[in-house]
Amino acid sequence: MLFRWLSLRGALALTMVPVFASTADDPADPAIVAQAAALGRDPVRIYEFVRDQIGHELYSTSLRGARCVIYARAGNSLDRASLLVALLRASGVTARYVQGTLDSTLETQLIASLFAPRNQYLGCPPPIALSNPSGLAYSINPHFWVEYGAANAAMDPTLKTNQLGQTYGTAGARFTDIPAALRQKVTVRLLAETYNAAGALFGQGVGSATVLEQTFETTELYGKPISIGHFVSTRSLNGLTASANLHTYSPYLLVGDP
Repeated sequence: MLFRWLSLRGALALTMVPVFASTADDPADPAIVAQAAALGRDPVRIYEFVRDQIGHELYSTSLRGARCVIYARAGNSLDRASLLVALLRASGVTARYVQGTLDSTLETQLIASLFAPRNQYLGCPPPIALSNPSGLAYSINPHFWVEYGAANAAMDPTLKTNQLGQTYGTAGARFTDIPAALRQKVTVRLLAETYNAAGALFGQGVGSATVLEQTFETTELYGKPISIGHFVSTRSLNGLTASANLHTYSPYLLVGDP
């Protein structure tokens, strides 16, 4: 059962339980294990699966991760590399990421491959001038692919014409895990609105305070429901002349199905 609880008790005390590691390229993910088994844990079939059946989309850094690239059937070069790494590692094959660059000719070729040819365009703006793809290049460079096995052979599924061992990029950095700077993140923040009757006399009656805040990697959240709620506890206060009930609200954030 995959879920995460965050709770607030008291005015400013935030209590968190241990949370999950990143799922960007988790080889133990059930969807990855099943896909690797379906491909016979064969590096050649794994490569051909990603090259031929996983589309290329333009966005920057790691957004979906391996599991959700399978679900979406598309990803950028880094997310497609994550899928290759996860499937290879689930098959007992070593793999690492390579970060590099594409030259302008290959940028144009890749962008052109993403747009189906059309004879005419009706009722929409003019097509992108693929001879000058500078507006899309920011999503293509840096370019990522994989090296696998003892020989660290190249595995780059950029174009359907690519062959195993061939890459279009000029290699730069290599790493076994995606650096934090290349992971997209999202912050969930819960604000409590407060009212101070005394402050209202000076126009400052309504205020707000952050009572729950957590930043996630998008690969942790992709495909999972997010719920926000609160626990309520009640305590009776009894005096000689009056009594009251004190309600304490403890907000929580639930990621995944309970």
